[in-house]
Amino acid sequence: SASASASASRSGASKGGGAAAEAARGRRSETSDRGTRDDAATTTAASAAERARDRDRKAQEAMRERERQVRRERQETEREADTQRVRHREDKDRGLFAELLKAVVKSDDLSWDRGRRLLQDDARWEETRSLGRGEKERMFRGRIAELRGKRVSSFRAMLDEGDVPLASEWRDVKRNFQDDSRYDLIASSHGREDEYDAWMKERLKRATNEFQELMRETKLITFQTFKKMEANPSVLYEVHKMLENDRRYLVLACLGDKRDDLLLD
Repeated sequence: SASASASASRSGASKGGGAAAEAARGRRSETSDRGTRDDAATTTAASAAERARDRDRKAQEAMRERERQVRRERQETEREADTQRVRHREDKDRGLFAELLKAVVKSDDLSWDRGRRLLQDDARWEETRSLGRGEKERMFRGRIAELRGKRVSSFRAMLDEGDVPLASEWRDVKRNFQDDSRYDLIASSHGREDEYDAWMKERLKRATNEFQELMRETKLITFQTFKKMEANPSVLYEVHKMLENDRRYLVLACLGDKRDDLLLD
């Protein structure tokens, strides 16, 4: 009886200890689960905070980039405005300096050194200081070329109005122009002869081109015509008769045999 009672007592104690151990394990598992949940929540919160900071950084960087872009655009606008102001000032000064050149530079034989001293005596030289000396010299030489061109044009107009046979030498015709005021527009005798020679060269070229155009227009003269000329030189006379009433043929009479060479070319 005592032995059974002790055995029952040990059995109850064993059952009570097992329950306590089970309860302890349950409490530890619950604590572990709670810790895991807390860790997950902490990680989620940290990740959300990092994303928020990243968004803030990107927003701030976008704002700074926009500010930089605005500054660049403003600087570009200011540079363009400055360029326009400078260009406007230079255009205005070019116009003023051109007026000064017309007022002071009357002859194309004026040198830049002498011309510059004359121009500097006028207040408009300083008023056009936006133009560099190189630009002013360029405009001065342009004025000289303009004056020289006007003289040459007037001299050539005189030659055009004269009855000058084609291929005439200057020494043979110059006396016809000496009473014309435009004759002295070219100061030197050598200069007048050079200008006359250039004018005559252009006339000859123009007359030759017109004669060649005449030959292309004349349908009566064909390749067969030229073949006949080789066998019978009198055919050339017939060709001359066909052309003798055309100005483009007659004007080259002064060339003599050279006109025949052009015809046969």
